[in-house]
Amino acid sequence: MMRLERMKLIPLVGYLLALWLIPVIVIRYFLGSWESSGHVGDSFGLTNSLFSGIALLGVLYTVRQQYEDSKRRDESLRAEQNSLSIAQETAVRQIIQLSLATELQSVRALIGENRRAIVELYPAIREVPTSPILLEKFRVQIAGDSVLTPDPKLAEVCRLIDELLVLQREILEIRRQVASKQN
Repeated sequence: MMRLERMKLIPLVGYLLALWLIPVIVIRYFLGSWESSGHVGDSFGLTNSLFSGIALLGVLYTVRQQYEDSKRRDESLRAEQNSLSIAQETAVRQIIQLSLATELQSVRALIGENRRAIVELYPAIREVPTSPILLEKFRVQIAGDSVLTPDPKLAEVCRLIDELLVLQREILEIRRQVASKQN
C-alpha cells in the first residue's frame, strides 16, 4: 500500500520539478545573461504571490476540515455517552427489580414456613387463610380459644399469624416499589 502511494507521488514530483526548471531554462536560453534574466525573474513575483495564496487557502481548508471532523467526533462522543447513561440507568433499574424480586421470594418463603408451622401447631385447621381479612378473623378466633383453654401452642400460633400479617404488608410494599420503579 505504501509502495502504491510512492508510485503516485513520483509523477507529481516530476511535474513540480518541470514547472520549476522549464522557466529557468527558457529564460536563460532566450535572454542570455543573468542580469537581464533577473528582471524577468522579478516579474514572477505575482506568480509567487498566487502560489502563496493557494497554499494559504489549502491550509485554511485543512483547518476547516479538521474543525468539522472534531465536531462530528464530539457529537459521536455525546451520543455514545447518552447511550451509556441510558444503559447504566437500565442496569440500575434491573438490579433494583432483581433485589426486590429476591426480597419478595424470601418473604413468600417465610410465609410458607409460617403456614406450615401453624398447621403443625394447630392440627384442627387444615389450611391457613391467605386473605389478610380472613387471617385477622382466624387470629381473633385462635386468641379467643387460647383464653378459654390456655395452651402455649395457641400463643405460638397467634405469634405466627401476626408475623404472616406483617409479611403480607411487606409483600404489598414490595409490589408498590416494583410498580413505582417500572414507571
